[in-house]
Amino acid sequence: MCVCVQAPAGGCLVDACCLRGSSGALCVAAAGAWAVCLWTQTPAADWTLTHTWAFDKPVISVFPVPDAAGLLCVTLGQLEIREVRTLSCSRLSQAPLCEGVVQAVVGVSRSRVVTSSHSASGSTLRVFTASDSGSTSSSQPLASPGVCVGALAPVDALLDALLGSNEGGRLFVW
Repeated sequence: MCVCVQAPAGGCLVDACCLRGSSGALCVAAAGAWAVCLWTQTPAADWTLTHTWAFDKPVISVFPVPDAAGLLCVTLGQLEIREVRTLSCSRLSQAPLCEGVVQAVVGVSRSRVVTSSHSASGSTLRVFTASDSGSTSSSQPLASPGVCVGALAPVDALLDALLGSNEGGRLFVW
């Protein structure tokens, strides 16, 4: 079976991801240049457009927040991330997570999102715990390695571990 869902307003598809909604239904988020469309699978195995979030900055990426049914994260900006927002598929709402120039964003276990931003001492790494209400219950700093961390990745086998790398090819583990 092949199903076709569309990018917002007939524009180019920038990014897409699959996730489970809060009801357990399979959902697809399709990101266009200025919006993200949420498509939900119906009991009849059809797909319906559930909601569209529009933004005043271009969309860079969209991804599900791990362990948070129905919660997405969208990065916005032009060539570099300028804003990170959470999108609630159950409340059909959006909320800011962080603003400013961000080098990397990644979703990690237990509904957390980690960001890396350049600072005078290297990078400022922050861990946000996202919730379906759109609020962030906490934001905690991670120890900076003293260099600029430009990429982040979760570690599947170790839920509290995080990998980062810099332009010099060094790998960091938290």
